[in-house]
Amino acid sequence: MNKIFVDTSGWLAVVSRSDSLHRKAVEIYVKLLASGHDLVTHDGVLLELGTALSDTKSRNLAIKLRENISKSERIELISLNSTFN
Repeated sequence: MNKIFVDTSGWLAVVSRSDSLHRKAVEIYVKLLASGHDLVTHDGVLLELGTALSDTKSRNLAIKLRENISKSERIELISLNSTFN
C-alpha cells in the first residue's frame, strides 16, 4: 500500500478555500484517495495547522479536520511520542 505524508501546508491548502492552492490541493487529495493511497501526518503538523487557523473565522476548519482525521481509516496519525526503528 502506498502512503503519502501530508504536511501543514498541504492540509492548509485542502481545508482553506482562501488558499491560492486550494483547488489544486483538493484535486490531488481526491485523486490520491481514489487511486488507493493512504495519507500519513503527525500531531506536530496538526499543532502547526491549529496555529495557522487560530483566528476566529478559521478555527472551526482545524477542529473539523482533526475530527475527520481521527475517524478516517485512510489517514494515519502519528503521535509526537512515537519512535521509529
